[in-house]
This record gives sequence, structure tokens and C-alpha cells, in this order.
Amino acid sequence: MVLPIVSSRPRQRGFTLVELLLALGILAATMASLIFLRLRATQTVTEVVEERTRRRIAQELLEEKLAEALAGKVEEAVGEVPGRPGWTWEWQEEVVEEGDEFLLVYTLRLHLPPKNEEGVEETYELKTWVLPTEEQKEEILAERELMEEEGYGTGTGYSQ
Repeated sequence: MVLPIVSSRPRQRGFTLVELLLALGILAATMASLIFLRLRATQTVTEVVEERTRRRIAQELLEEKLAEALAGKVEEAVGEVPGRPGWTWEWQEEVVEEGDEFLLVYTLRLHLPPKNEEGVEETYELKTWVLPTEEQKEEILAERELMEEEGYGTGTGYSQ
């Protein structure tokens, strides 16, 4: 009878070098993917927060200027945003006429400084539309009559 040869050393259990390198490669690829996804998520969150900040500031300025406009006390049409270096705002009022009806259009533009070396300024714009009161309609009509009497808007105009 033949007896099997048995080693006196117990069999070592473990990983070979190839298995270890393969596992490290998979781990590195997984970690790189997770880091990339984390970076992308951080960028997206930052963009959303910046967008909300722009919208909130523009909305606050629009409401402030609208309250002044409706009270007939607009003092400034341009200015700087407090606490935001390089941020400026611009206020515009417009009357849209549709037959005998009028619509007041108020626009607030928020100008932000360039983010990169290209120097492209970003503009964020909010508009609101308001139906004029009877007093405002009378003022608009009176202003139009005056303009027509002076020769503006009738096609006659002043020649230079």
C-alpha cells in the first residue's frame, strides 16, 4: 500500500500576489469613481446654491423697487448690491399698451462679475407685470397727450 506524502508543514492559506494586485486595482477604480461622483455632486450643489442666492437677491430687490414704484417714489434706477462686491442691479419700468388697456412691466437685472478669465459677465433678470390703477392710467394718458403735443411719437417730431 502506498501512503500519500504529507508535508510536515501545514498548508498556508492566503492570497497570491496576483490576487492581491487585482483586488487593489478594483478597489482603486471604485474609489476613483466615488471621488469623481462626490466632486460632481459638490459642484452641482454649489451651482444650485449660487442660483438660489442670485434669485433670492434679485427677488428682494425687485420687491423693494416695486414697492417704491407703486408708491411713486423710485429714487435710484441702478446701484450696487450690499455685501456683494462687483454685483450691480438695474431697474427698468415700461408701459405696454394694448388698445385702450395698459400694462406696467417692471424689470430688475442683476449683473454679476465674471467667474473666469474670459470676462463674460452674467446677467440675471426678473420681470413682473402689474395692471395700473386708475390714477396711473390717467398719468399715462396725460403723459402721452403731452408727448403728442410736443411732437414726440406722432411721426412729426422735431427736425435737427
